[in-house]
Amino acid sequence: MFAVVPQRSVRVKWCWRLLTKSIGGLSLYWVELEIMTQQTISRIWTCAIVLVFGLALGAVFALGFVNGFHYQPSSQAVHTLDPELQQLLLRADSANSGKAVSLASVRIDDEFEGLFVLDHLTGNLYCVLINPRTRTEVAVFQNNVMGLLGQDRVGELDFAMITGAMNLNLGGRIDNMRTAPAVVFVAEGNSGKAFGFTFNFDRQRVLNNVRQDGLLDLVWQGSFRAAGVIRN
Repeated sequence: MFAVVPQRSVRVKWCWRLLTKSIGGLSLYWVELEIMTQQTISRIWTCAIVLVFGLALGAVFALGFVNGFHYQPSSQAVHTLDPELQQLLLRADSANSGKAVSLASVRIDDEFEGLFVLDHLTGNLYCVLINPRTRTEVAVFQNNVMGLLGQDRVGELDFAMITGAMNLNLGGRIDNMRTAPAVVFVAEGNSGKAFGFTFNFDRQRVLNNVRQDGLLDLVWQGSFRAAGVIRN
């Protein structure tokens, strides 16, 4: 015999199952929604932190650019320094010596420099001025160091040369002639002697590309070794 199940009981069970599944699905959906919300909030915070950091970094670069734009380390900055320190900054002369030749440069004027060349073989000392506009040699001044060494010359010559700034004003200023505001110093290691030279020149002739030649005047000489001491 088959039992007859009332239709009402079946419907109640079916509704109960449907309600249970709906509640379970709704719970699962709520959990997923909560996870997505937390992930979204985390992403928003991350973007906000990155944005704030980027703005701060951009502000730092902008401030540095503005300060660099307004900073002018040219003549205005140099003129505020002590005069002696200012001269050191404005004069960046250089020198180098080898076995056969020595070279040194020195600022002669605001528009050109002088190049000193010492030939170790002959002892000839040259100073060359070059016109900055035509890039041609317009003045040569020279002297010879060998004759100044005399009998103190012993063995192989050992020269060193440097330049320095000095206003000597030899013989005053005549017309456009003036004394170069520089001295070249030459020392010889075997004899222990040292010499200083400068020259008079016509600045206008240099700028006009007019050739001039002259003598390197000896303005100082001395010895840096005690008498009787000879280098072996």
